[in-house]
Amino acid sequence: MNINETRNIKVDLKTAREWFKSDSPILVTLAKQAFTEKELKKPVFSEIILVVGSVEVPKDEGILRTLAEFYKKPGDKFYPDQDKYFIGKNSYDGWTVIKHSSVLYPGIAYFLREKDAREALEIFLEEINKYEKS
Repeated sequence: MNINETRNIKVDLKTAREWFKSDSPILVTLAKQAFTEKELKKPVFSEIILVVGSVEVPKDEGILRTLAEFYKKPGDKFYPDQDKYFIGKNSYDGWTVIKHSSVLYPGIAYFLREKDAREALEIFLEEINKYEKS
């Protein structure tokens, strides 16, 4: 084996994003060689993980979860029987804030306060518009 021989590796976008976010400069470099920085940073808004009635909830491992954590206050706890809010998309309102009262679905980024969810929706829409224009 020649020590100067080069080889190609294959990596999917999800794995490359994990590498890009890591503390390892080598993994960050490999991720940047496989995808552009824009691709690595762009959130995925088009995939669906859950349909609740006629509402689609975005598969997002970044911005919605980050926003939900940002608005969470110390001591906040989610219980299935309490009011909670999430961002979803329906055919008549588009992206909107939706209230759940008696359920707590895994995979949804919930907000305890409607005001927080509405502020998060504005930020979320700004992000969507930013990436759809680019």
